[in-house]
Amino acid sequence: MKTFILALSLFLTLAARAEVETENIEFQVEKASFAEAHVAHPGNARLFINYAENNVTLKVDQLFHCDSGEVCAQVMPVPKVITLPIVSIEEVSCGIRKVTAQVDARPADGLLQTLVAEDSSDMTCQTLLRYQAKATYETKVYDRLQSTEVHNVSKMVISPLNLTQVSQNLESFHFTQGFFEAGFPAIEKPISGSLFLSDTVVKLDVKVGLNCGSGQPCPRYLPRPIMTSLPVVKVDRSSCGDKIMASSAALSSVEGVTEEIEVMDYRSSSCKMVIPHLMTVTYRLKAIDRNIERRAVLHFDR
Repeated sequence: MKTFILALSLFLTLAARAEVETENIEFQVEKASFAEAHVAHPGNARLFINYAENNVTLKVDQLFHCDSGEVCAQVMPVPKVITLPIVSIEEVSCGIRKVTAQVDARPADGLLQTLVAEDSSDMTCQTLLRYQAKATYETKVYDRLQSTEVHNVSKMVISPLNLTQVSQNLESFHFTQGFFEAGFPAIEKPISGSLFLSDTVVKLDVKVGLNCGSGQPCPRYLPRPIMTSLPVVKVDRSSCGDKIMASSAALSSVEGVTEEIEVMDYRSSSCKMVIPHLMTVTYRLKAIDRNIERRAVLHFDR
């Protein structure tokens, strides 16, 4: 009987673990202290734990920066993306898992990279204050010129977005047209993408292309897409439609940097001047201390 109970317990544990490992969980980086060696001018950041593919990915937007007196190309840098394989998963307590991903390339004169994240998406314990899960990205490399080891650590506070768990409740709309109003390079334009909408989340995934004009030279770079998932913070309803506001400010995002999405949902509109089913989206990114503001106006339909 004891053997049967132990076997059943083991089976249930493995079944629960298999279910967990099919998930791809997305986390918002609420607060961060990035080492300059990792990211010199960080913007908003996301962390992804992919149990199905057995890896952890950290994606950090890099903000445009130009030192005073210098002439710089008005091009936003590509995001910093680190993907490492999972080497261990430790059950801590209250359903929290400590996930460690690592690659040690020091035998080939490379980096030791370690990415550790607390997965609190299935936390079971009740707490008075919201639990602040933590993540760290750590690198070590041996400097042969200085005959010493160089060690850098970036620390983050993360919260799960769990969009994969509510994907069945997300309505999708496809991009029809749009333009960049301010802050984007003149040769860039939105070309395709999708809007995903629920009662709690607005997700924007828009591909950006180059529009250099016929016969004009075109720079060889890949424009950064608009990819963000923000929580809904306010909904204003009127006879002409619903105005839905989503903002990273509710997530205590990177200090001085905020993202906002304003969605005008005209599906319930009774106004004659409004096209039914059309969605008008205004996307804004602001970095006050760096004097950066980007605005895009985008239209979506069924």
